[in-house]
Amino acid sequence: MASGYLRVDIKNGRISGFEALIRWISPELGIVPPNRFLGVAEETGLIVDLGEWILEILDKNENLQRLLKKMSQ
Repeated sequence: MASGYLRVDIKNGRISGFEALIRWISPELGIVPPNRFLGVAEETGLIVDLGEWILEILDKNENLQRLLKKMSQ
């Protein structure tokens, strides 16, 4: 499960950053927090693939796309 949050500069209302949050939902383990699997992803070289996957998911998020479009006007 991935979600993200925009950071907005309150002085000018412009987007200043973005934070992506991820949780692994395992049928056997339940919700696995990032501190339990991100280290393994780094050690095995899968961290880049994981980051790309997260960005793909967020790119498909219609609510986020609407917000980004509205804020860029």
